[in-house]
Amino acid sequence: MNLKRLLVPLLGIFLALSTLLPGEATESRDVFEVKDVPNVQIGDSLRFVSDPGHFLDSSEVEELDNKLHQLRLNFGVDAALVVLPSIGDRTIEDFSVELFRSWGLGNKKTNSGLLILLVMDVHKIFITTGYGIEGVLPDATCSSIIRNRMIPYFKEDAYAEGLMSGIDAISEIFKTGDFEGSDGGNSSEDEEGDYILFIFYLLFVLYYAVKSYGKLTNIFEKKGEYKYKSAPERLARLKSKNKTYSVIFAIACLPIGIVIYLLGRNLCKKLDKESKRCPNCGKEAMLPISDRAKVHSLLNPQMLLETEIKSREYAAMQCSSCGYEHVFPVKEPPSRYSRCPKCGTYAYYVVRREETTNHYITDYKCLYCNHEDRKKRPKESPVRGVATAAAAGGSILGGLSSRGSSGSSWGGSSGGSWGGGSTGGGGAGGSW
Repeated sequence: MNLKRLLVPLLGIFLALSTLLPGEATESRDVFEVKDVPNVQIGDSLRFVSDPGHFLDSSEVEELDNKLHQLRLNFGVDAALVVLPSIGDRTIEDFSVELFRSWGLGNKKTNSGLLILLVMDVHKIFITTGYGIEGVLPDATCSSIIRNRMIPYFKEDAYAEGLMSGIDAISEIFKTGDFEGSDGGNSSEDEEGDYILFIFYLLFVLYYAVKSYGKLTNIFEKKGEYKYKSAPERLARLKSKNKTYSVIFAIACLPIGIVIYLLGRNLCKKLDKESKRCPNCGKEAMLPISDRAKVHSLLNPQMLLETEIKSREYAAMQCSSCGYEHVFPVKEPPSRYSRCPKCGTYAYYVVRREETTNHYITDYKCLYCNHEDRKKRPKESPVRGVATAAAAGGSILGGLSSRGSSGSSWGGSSGGSWGGGSTGGGGAGGSW
């Protein structure tokens, strides 16, 4: 098994990406700013190629539009191809990232945007990827596609053919996880580097697997925030966490995911026995109440509000021996609400966000007790490495979900039909 085929997509989940970009110049010397680049999606959602310098003829543009449209339909990737005469003194990488963000390629949910930028006067090309597909198209893969599938055509002035070949290679990646034309050769040095990366990756996954299992044992042993939680509540939380961790680690490394699942299931079995013991009479006679109306009648006003706004879900148990009833939360679905610091109700939400010169200001309010609060967070200089690392976890789900979605659209400051996707600057470039 070629370790590169395994490591590239896996390490793309954890590592951020970045490199330099494209260009080509011939007849036109028009210098473009980001705001000047025509967004072809505004007039026609089936157009993806912006070529204001007319370096491509109409039949070539039509064929490229069709290929990029198929990329959207088949894999949920919102791709744009831009061919410009010149961008002046700006680097192609910075220009590409700014254009990507200005148009908002992809959408906010999957961030499955892709931008191919060709700058003709400097003979450079750059591919910029959204957060959601960085794991599928890491910069090493983008660089290989540019080097092996595009530049050989560009050197012969066959720009349309090179672009089509590159888009075909990208489609192959999303379809099979690999593409023909990747770098050949199996030098011992490369193989050694692959094994080192693989071992590093396994150690990384094992470290977080151990930490995750520690969180499961904390739930089981009533440690930390679970110290005063009832057994049924801890059991519900343990089952949910075990399912989540098992899926995550199964994606990262299947054997580790299976081990986490089995260990967590064993803890669930032990805690299940404890949850059946009645805290009133001590008998193992606590049984779930299946009647939702009955459960609803046991909820206090705070619980009723949480149920109404869907910030929490509740279940209940009753002792078949003494009749003791116990209500407990089983799920906290994703919502705009969090726990109120005053009354503890999960009805605390953001009322307003404001940005000043030096601070980010957020106003909060609780729907239950009307408690209000304002928090100020000082602005800090953005660090690219931190931003991209924070996006790595999202690329797992974003990259996977992008394969199954279809027809997402673009949006952004230019007012087109794109969906507000974002990028951390991942991608790669080349020149000829």
